[in-house]
Amino acid sequence: MSDNSQNTSSSAAPSPEEVEAAMAANAEITSALKRSEARLRLITDTIPAHIAYFDHHWTYQYANRGYARWFGWQPEDVVGKPIDTIIGAQVFATVKEHVSIALAGQQVTYEYSMDLRDGRTVYARSTLVPEIDANGVTLGCFVHSFDITEQRRTQAAL
Repeated sequence: MSDNSQNTSSSAAPSPEEVEAAMAANAEITSALKRSEARLRLITDTIPAHIAYFDHHWTYQYANRGYARWFGWQPEDVVGKPIDTIIGAQVFATVKEHVSIALAGQQVTYEYSMDLRDGRTVYARSTLVPEIDANGVTLGCFVHSFDITEQRRTQAAL
């Protein structure tokens, strides 16, 4: 019996024009993504809130300018660092339990105080919102904090 089968798969390499068109489309998509990321960064850096995200390993994956500066850092220096390294021992001792609760899947809101190097005490209110995947696993938490120092001073003055 003779084998009359022929290779009918058409796996011809793309033409140079097709490769060039695909590369141009990829560059356009990459450029659009970078513009979108820059716009989102501008928005989160402009609003009067401290925003961050940490993963289930207690490591920051994102921090806006307000959040980073609140703790004396630049945003690019926060990413990849553990929570306790960024917020310091005093604040970490206060928020550790709240972080554990949030990483267990429950949204939590709390307040804390922090002593600055210049001797002032500042106050913040934070909400941790867990990111939970389709299987119910907590991947990390979004942090939304804002400075309530003036509110606290006003209350104390009354």
